[in-house]
Amino acid sequence: MSEADIADVLRHETGTTRPNTRREEEADLLSLCQFLDFDDYGLYEGYFYGYVIPHISKEFDLLRIDAASMIDIEIKSTATKAQIKKQMTQNDYYLSFTRKQIHLFTYVSQTKTLYRLVDGQVKKTDADTLTRLIKGQTNLYDGPIDALFDPMNYLISPFREPEEFLKGRYFLTHQQEQFKKDILERLETGVPRIALCGQAGTGKTLLVYDIARFLKDTTRLLIVHCGMMNKGLNTLRKTYHWPIMTLAETQNADLTKYDVIIIDEAQRVHDMSRFSALNAALVYAYDSRRAPVFDADTELTLSRRIRFAPGIFGFIDALFDVRRRSPKATYDGVSLVRFEDETEAAAYIDYLRGQGWMAMKYEEAADEVFDRMNGREYDRTIVVIGDDFHYEKGRLTGLSEVEEDLLYLAMTRARTELCVVVLHNTDVYRTALSLVLGKDVEIHG
Repeated sequence: MSEADIADVLRHETGTTRPNTRREEEADLLSLCQFLDFDDYGLYEGYFYGYVIPHISKEFDLLRIDAASMIDIEIKSTATKAQIKKQMTQNDYYLSFTRKQIHLFTYVSQTKTLYRLVDGQVKKTDADTLTRLIKGQTNLYDGPIDALFDPMNYLISPFREPEEFLKGRYFLTHQQEQFKKDILERLETGVPRIALCGQAGTGKTLLVYDIARFLKDTTRLLIVHCGMMNKGLNTLRKTYHWPIMTLAETQNADLTKYDVIIIDEAQRVHDMSRFSALNAALVYAYDSRRAPVFDADTELTLSRRIRFAPGIFGFIDALFDVRRRSPKATYDGVSLVRFEDETEAAAYIDYLRGQGWMAMKYEEAADEVFDRMNGREYDRTIVVIGDDFHYEKGRLTGLSEVEEDLLYLAMTRARTELCVVVLHNTDVYRTALSLVLGKDVEIHG
C-alpha cells in the first residue's frame, strides 16, 4: 500500500480525516498497513481515524466498529511496554461504556511489533490475529460516532461517586496530569504556596483530590472543604478515614501538625492569614471569578471545562457577558421560559422538581446556599432570574456580587440540562432568547 492509498483510506466515508495529520503519522500508518498486508482492499476501509470524544478530548488513532465489537489500534513510532499498557488500559475504560466487545492493539512502527491487551496484560501478537478479528466484523457501523459516546460517563466526582473515585475509575486530562506532576514536584522540594484556579467545571476539585489520594498515606495531609459536608465527603472521611475538615472545623483544630494543606473552593476563605502563617505547603484551589487574597509562589490555571455539556457552559458565558457570544454557537441542553405571574412560575418549578430537577431555594441565606451547593453537581438544574438583574455594558449585573455569584453557582451545577426561568425581566429574557435562537429578537411587554 502506497502513501496515496493511505490518503484514500483517510477519506473513506465511514472515517474521519485529521487535516493536520503529520507526515510521520502517515509514515507510521503506512508501516502498519504494510505489516498487516491485507489481501482484501476492503479490510483497509471502515475506520474512524483520530476520533476524539467530545468535551474530554480523549483521542483514538483507529477505531473499527460493528454491531457487536470495537477494534482499537493505536499507532506509535516508539513506546515502552509500560506506556503501551497505560494507554490501552485507559482506552479499555473509555470504550467499555459502548457495551461492545473491545479488542485493543498497539503497533510500534520502529520495531514493527504489534501488541494486544489480554486480561490486563500487554502481550506481543501477530498480524494474523488482528486480521481475523477485522475479517470477522460484519455490517460496519457508519453512523455518527459521537452517538456511541456520552462524555458524562467519564466525569467521575469524588463527591458524587466516592467509591469509583477511590478505585481510580477516572483519568485526568493532559493538562491536569501536567499540573499534578508540577505540584507534586514542588511539594517534594520545599514548602510551596500553590494557587490552582479555573472556572467552574474545569476539574479543580478532581485534580486536588487526585493529588490528595496520591499523598494521603505518605504525608501529614489535611483537606479543607469550604462548604457543607456532603454524602461523598462523609463517605471519604468516615468510611475511608480521609483527613477532611470543613472550614468551620479548622477554627478549633491544631493545624501545625500538617505538612500539606489543600484548600478546595478557597475563594470562600475570607482570612487566609492563619493558613499562610503555618510552616506547611499550601495548595489553594479556587474559582477564578472571585480570587482570594493570598501569596502564592506558583499559579496554575485550568483552561478547559470538562464537567459541562459544551452548550451549557457556552450559554452561561454568553449570558453573563454578551461580548462572549459566538454567532455560530448552539446551546444544546438549555431551555428558557418566562412568567409574569409568580404563582404560575412557582407551580412550574414545583412540577420540574417532581420530574427530578434541582432548583435553588432562594429563601435561604447566601452562606447556606454556598455551603450546600459548592462542589455538588446535578444532571438537571433550574435557575430563576428576576428583576434584580440587568445588563450594564454587556455584563449581567445583580444588586450585589453575592447575588451574581449565587446565580452563577446555581447555573454551573448543571451537567446535562439547564432550565432558565425568567420572572418579569424583559431585558434579560430578550438577551437569553436571542442566545438560544441564534438571532436578535424583540420582546414587548
